[in-house]
Amino acid sequence: MYRSGVKRVAHHNFQFQIAAAFALCIALLARGAHAQESAPVTIDTSPTAAELLRRAQESAVNNPTESARSLQEAVDRFPNKLVPWDGSSDRFQNTLDAAERFLLSNALVMQSWLREESAAAQRRLDQGELLQVAQLRALTPAGLQAMMTLAQQSLDQGRVDSAQRWIEKALRHPSLAPEQKILLEKAALDIDNFKANFKTSFSITPAPQKNDSATAADKVVDIAQWRPLWSEWIAETWLNRHFVQVDPQSHVREQQESAINGSALLSTARFTADGLLI
Repeated sequence: MYRSGVKRVAHHNFQFQIAAAFALCIALLARGAHAQESAPVTIDTSPTAAELLRRAQESAVNNPTESARSLQEAVDRFPNKLVPWDGSSDRFQNTLDAAERFLLSNALVMQSWLREESAAAQRRLDQGELLQVAQLRALTPAGLQAMMTLAQQSLDQGRVDSAQRWIEKALRHPSLAPEQKILLEKAALDIDNFKANFKTSFSITPAPQKNDSATAADKVVDIAQWRPLWSEWIAETWLNRHFVQVDPQSHVREQQESAINGSALLSTARFTADGLLI
């Protein structure tokens, strides 16, 4: 009887432990669910950026130079922060977009801003800071040049979506020249045609045959308009490398070797003033 009683007590204790553990799990799960439901939604806003933009608006008429300074300070310090859209409490935009909208709607501030920032943008562009110029000083002439160069680089690297974004942004630039607009629109049309052909080719097509092995990379090359290096005489390249005439046998041999390894391809830049991509 003693041993039987011990077993019975142990059995009841075990059941109690299981019930207690189960209740604890339910409590923890309920607490976690409540914490998830009550977690606040945060927005990456910047009161300082909003204050700088407010100062820019207030001083736009009487002191456009100070307005332009406050505007650029907000862009330089908080480019990716959100600020209220036109004072709204539930609509937001990033600081870059807010600053550009403000400049495009205020001619006096735009003039002051261009006088202050154009030279700095050109210096940064000359130092190779393409992305920073295209983003933080987009409305300067150097900003337009940076956008077109980034579009060119994206095309050459086969990143058509990136190229399209820069082209669309450049087409909205206030100082865009007519000839530049023609180049950009032609490139945008080429990209649209490429995307349409790419979608058609890879939607419901049979497996490629031996003589039809085009890939996405091949089609991107067509956009960049690559061609054999020896098909065009180059007196001096943009990298200051010189090509010299060689004897006919060596010339043929170099052509054959280059055709095999595919390393001697040339494309003319579409948006830069001069230069050849090799």
